Parts: sequence; structure tokens; C-alpha cells
Amino acid sequence: MSNLAAMPARLLGPEPRQTGNAQAGVFIDGKYLEQVLQYDFQDSRIDIGKLAWVMSRPGDLLRAYYYSCWPWQHHPPTTEDELRLSRKHKLITAISHLPRFEVRMGHLAKIAQTRTGLPVFKRKMIDCWAGVDIALLAVSGKISSISVLSGERDIVPGVQAAKSAGVSVILWHGNTERTRPSLELYEMADERRTLDPNLLRQIQFHPPRNGAPANRLGVAR
Repeated sequence: MSNLAAMPARLLGPEPRQTGNAQAGVFIDGKYLEQVLQYDFQDSRIDIGKLAWVMSRPGDLLRAYYYSCWPWQHHPPTTEDELRLSRKHKLITAISHLPRFEVRMGHLAKIAQTRTGLPVFKRKMIDCWAGVDIALLAVSGKISSISVLSGERDIVPGVQAAKSAGVSVILWHGNTERTRPSLELYEMADERRTLDPNLLRQIQFHPPRNGAPANRLGVAR
């Protein structure tokens, strides 16, 4: 189970800094980010507000979009389902309160189950949301670049639309077997930047003085 959905939320993030540079849009696939932190950095804790600011460099952050899914629920929901959903609500509310953040939510659909009876899920609406948001912001004339943290090939049409509108596309990605982006997305981007230890030091989460525990995105009790 994702520990993003398992932690009550208070999200920390820096106020946007205006430098007078061209503006940039940031697009973050929450599940992909979670996987990069888990598999590439041993569950490192980061401040997602700082991540968005770093991704927007050298431009000023116009808006950051964060994509996630509501947890799947049994019918009727179990006690564990209700607790998981409550925690997810708190997390998403915290992210949506960060300056210049917009949250887009999809859902999980159960599409099959394994031979051992474990459910198999597929995310719905996430890639559609991302592709549309990328394309619309690109053609708005308000930005000169977009930074995308994702590994999904399904957002390639949105990326192509951004490039056709004259907006440069920077792909941020992991670099292990489980986190490398799709080849089609990698090749479509104008620039590629790997999340590395130096970047993680810049966006490291610093816990509040009360010592509350935090999940991978700097969400604390």
C-alpha cells in the first residue's frame, strides 16, 4: 500500500519566488514520483513544494499540477478502505493548499486478479488529465517551458502539442530498471534530467520542530 495514502497530512512547501524570468509549468505524476523515491532513493523524504520550484528553473513557476488516484474501495467499503480514503483526502487537501498547485484526481479500476487472488488495478483519467493540461497551458502563451515528472507514454500527445506550440519540454525521470521512463516519452522531450542525489539534497524534507513523522513528500502528522 502506498504510504502517501497512509499518512495524515500537513504539507510543507516554499512560497513561490519571482525572478522576472519566463514562466514555466510543472507536471508531476504522484505515483511515479513515489516509485522513484522508493526504488531509486530508499524512501527518501522530500518537500514537494521545493521540488516544483526546482523543476521550474530557470523560469518562474506559473503553476504545478499534481496527479493522483483515489484508492480502490470494496463494495461495501471495509474499515481499512475508509481509513485509507480518509488519509488520502487529507494528503490531497494539503497538496492543493500549496501555492500555485493544482491537483487532478483519477481513480483505480480493478481489471483482473492474479492466480493467487490479488487484485490488478489500472489508473483511469490520469494520463488524459495530464495530456490535456500540458497542451492547454502550452497554447495559452503564458509559459516558455514545461517540466514533466512522469514515465508514461500516454502523455506523449500532450508533449507533442506543447512542442508544436513552441514550448520546450523537460522530462524529469528516475534511472533504475523500475523507474526509467518509456522510450517514446524520453525521445519526445527536448531535454532530460535525472533525479539524482544532488537534487534530493536540495529538496530534502526538514521535519517540523515537534518531530512529527513524514512520508516521502514531506507530509507529516
